[in-house]
This record gives sequence, structure tokens and C-alpha cells, in this order.
Amino acid sequence: GYLWADWKSQPSRPSEITWSDTGVSHSNSMRELTLFFPGQTRELVSEQRTIRGYETKRQELQSCIRIYLEGPRSGNAVWPSSSQLILDSVFLDGRGKVIISFQFNSSEMLNLGGVRGERSFLQGLIKSINSNYPELKKLQILLNGEVVDTLAGHIDVREAIILSS
Repeated sequence: GYLWADWKSQPSRPSEITWSDTGVSHSNSMRELTLFFPGQTRELVSEQRTIRGYETKRQELQSCIRIYLEGPRSGNAVWPSSSQLILDSVFLDGRGKVIISFQFNSSEMLNLGGVRGERSFLQGLIKSINSNYPELKKLQILLNGEVVDTLAGHIDVREAIILSS
């Protein structure tokens, strides 16, 4: 089954399900994350961020993705207008798959800077998840709680993306 949490449109998901590793972080501890953002010349630029520990890996991963959406602090990175995207929910299926649902509330198409911007945004997100949570093997992206063909019109995200080999 899936771990459903923070699902705004359906708040009555089972809360007794936990991620199979029950990887409990300690709320008083700090965790160093390495996030990857699109660079000036197509390479990914890494930045360190520190977060406090959380009771579950899902909560920690949710914090990691929220910080990623805030964008880089370095002038060496470029950032598409991801402020249009809001993290809605993070789900873990207990078998190494993470499902991230973003909210996008606009009548216009999401703009991440064309095909290059969309690809760089996704590559940075994938590498950030993969480097901090190597136990996760697949990423499924939802937009407004639905499977979509693309995030911003260019890169196919209908199927789960393999995070690591």
C-alpha cells in the first residue's frame, strides 16, 4: 500500500501505515542535505542545506523537497520560475518509490524555462533525492494529484522515473 500523508483533497487516508524502514530521525538532530540546482552552463551545482531531524523519513523528504523548491542561494545556479509549483504531498510506497504531488494553480501552462529549464529542474530534483535518499529507486510526479503527460509541456513524466541504477 501507499503511505498517504498531507493529501489535502482526501484527508481520511489511513494513518496507521508507515514507511517500511520506519527510518525514524531524531527531532533534536540536524541533517545535512546536498541539493542540486541547474548551473549556468547546464551542469548541476550542489549546495548544502541543514534541516532539523523529523520523526519519519517521509517528513524529512517533504522538507527536503520544499527547500529544493525555494531554489538556490548561489549565484552559480539558475532557477526556473518554480514559484508556480507548491509541494502538495509526498507518498512512499514502502518498496522504494516516492510519489510527489505538486500543486499548480493557474489557468496558464506551467513555465519552467522551456525544455532546457524543465529538464534541468527535473535532473536537479532527481539528483537531490537520489543523493540524500539512496534507498529510493523510483520517482512518480503528480500535478494537482493527477498523473500528467508532462510537468511543463516537454518531458514525459507519465511513468515513474528511475532514480538510480
